[in-house]
Amino acid sequence: IKAGYIDLVLVKSLSRFARNTVDALTVIQETRKLGVEFFFEKENISSLDTTIDMILTMMAGMAEAESESMSQNIKWGNEKRAQKGKVAVRKAIGYDINKDKTYSINEPEASAVRTLFKMKLEGRSNTELIAYLNNQDITTTSDNKFANINQINNILRDEKYIGRMTYGKSYIRVINQEKVTVVNNGEKPKYIISNHHESIVDTNTF
Repeated sequence: IKAGYIDLVLVKSLSRFARNTVDALTVIQETRKLGVEFFFEKENISSLDTTIDMILTMMAGMAEAESESMSQNIKWGNEKRAQKGKVAVRKAIGYDINKDKTYSINEPEASAVRTLFKMKLEGRSNTELIAYLNNQDITTTSDNKFANINQINNILRDEKYIGRMTYGKSYIRVINQEKVTVVNNGEKPKYIISNHHESIVDTNTF
């Protein structure tokens, strides 16, 4: 838009346009000065009509409230599932994810994870730990080579390897009108699910 290539943007609805009302109005007002129009199809509103700023504020606020309501419903559903021991599984070294969204051990990767814990307990250097995984052709969950100790520590500190999962380690909190992720120190419910799946290392090793 600022380069002058676009003069009209079609948007499905206000709820798809911006994360909050302030962001929506800021973009609309800045692009209006450039003569660029946003047309919201669902609401049948054009951003070039300056008289609709109040309407946009109201509708964007309603869309934001609706989005927040949906988010709360999703959180409620996830919490109820966590109470029953069911939590989302994500890609992890040493495990495969089955069709039914459960973990099963990937033995070649699991063997490397066990060796990594053993090397750490033996006092091997960070450089050696990184080199070991790379020499074993083990990659990160993003399919990249290991490059720093933080990536190693993410494995060594991951409770998945003792078969445990925790729901509610962190939560979203609004600070200075910004949504930030903070550690849950008891402000919100937390569910620890032991024996969620087969472990790769024992608790003492972990």
